[in-house]
Amino acid sequence: MKIKIRMKVIVALVVLMSVLLVFAPAVSVFAATQNITAISSSEAITTTKYEIRDGIIIRITAGTILSQFLANITNNINSPAIVYSGNTKVADSKRMATGMVLKVGKDFSYKIAVQGDASGDGVLTAMDLSKFYLNYTSVKALKSPYLEAVDMNYDGQITSLDLNQLKLLIVGLDVSE
Repeated sequence: MKIKIRMKVIVALVVLMSVLLVFAPAVSVFAATQNITAISSSEAITTTKYEIRDGIIIRITAGTILSQFLANITNNINSPAIVYSGNTKVADSKRMATGMVLKVGKDFSYKIAVQGDASGDGVLTAMDLSKFYLNYTSVKALKSPYLEAVDMNYDGQITSLDLNQLKLLIVGLDVSE
């Protein structure tokens, strides 16, 4: 009798865990989608040169200076659009770097991901390649927006193709050729 009761409890637990495994991802995706909507409003800024994905501005090429970047952003809410590195306002002549933040008014902010710039200095060097390798081999994971910066083909996955494209950029070859 005790064995039958234990078996029923075990079966009930397995069924409960199966239900949780099926519905938990859907709930977390819904929650993430809600969060993303709150962070990145498509109405605050628009751009035809870059892409805004999950509150992160991507497709910024290394070497882009702030004035060039801002010239390709349309501010739709007529509030100041200011780029910060940490708490410091970035000068118009400075190079864009991964980890900077574009703040538009008081309510909107966007993280910056410069293509290939995993180190956050705005220059493509062996340091970016090292950070890529550490992430790729699961030694030290890159966090957003540095992870998005090394997704060289913008497919949402970090693969050997991204590694090869980063190597080409570091030696000065255009990956779009």
